[in-house]
Amino acid sequence: MLEVESVVAPGCYDCLSAAVQERAGFGALFLSGAGVAASAAGLPDLGLLSFEELAHTARNVVNRARVPLIVDGDTGFGNELSVYRTVEELGQLGVAAVMIEDQTSPKRCGHLEGKDVIATHDYARKIAAAHKAAAGSGIRVIARTDALAVNGLDDAIERAIAAREAGADITFVEAMRSMDELAVVAERVPGFKMYALSGGHSPSPSFTELAALGYRLLVIPGAALVPAIQSMRATAEAMFASGTNEAVESHGMIPRDIFETVGLDQWLELAAHLGGA
Repeated sequence: MLEVESVVAPGCYDCLSAAVQERAGFGALFLSGAGVAASAAGLPDLGLLSFEELAHTARNVVNRARVPLIVDGDTGFGNELSVYRTVEELGQLGVAAVMIEDQTSPKRCGHLEGKDVIATHDYARKIAAAHKAAAGSGIRVIARTDALAVNGLDDAIERAIAAREAGADITFVEAMRSMDELAVVAERVPGFKMYALSGGHSPSPSFTELAALGYRLLVIPGAALVPAIQSMRATAEAMFASGTNEAVESHGMIPRDIFETVGLDQWLELAAHLGGA
């Protein structure tokens, strides 16, 4: 059993991946923008995903999941008005929290080179707009800054503090590069803080170690996407090379196993209750 003092939210990208993580016992989920871009639109994480594509997947996951869903809202899809609409609509869908970042548009994955960030005062205005939009539904606002890779640690910390003062419920400094940086951010940034176990240039301490530092929300964006790609790639290559489906059968799953992952027994019980077959 997982015993930490933080909320751990593994990444998902659709209803199936969300169901797998929820059945494992996790009490929250993180809808990865990169995961939705790749799975729903076949696109890299370069700011190419539309709000409509993101909202469609978020709606489906919220309707099926029994645990809170955190959504990666990228830059909010535009200026302050766009941020307001993004947060308001996701709140109306039942999303528990939304993350808004300070990259310029088009944004890109925080672990890719070539990023840039908007001015701190512009970022604070976007977070203030998100905070105002959140009031109606109670959705939480996560303020992410990518300034560390662009302007250094001090600027990233100042932005996190400015975002908190503008109304952010949770702050997140993206792509920290060492345990020393994690400790400095934990000490200097007040309030509820998030850390993403994303690999790349960032360290991957245990959940317990992060909780001890004071990080209360831990997300693992690639928790579903990475193993899905690896397994599908290996299976596809094996089928192509062997001319058989042995690679699929080696997983030992039958159709019922697939359906049980997404609630087969509950639906059959409902059908029986309603007098159906």
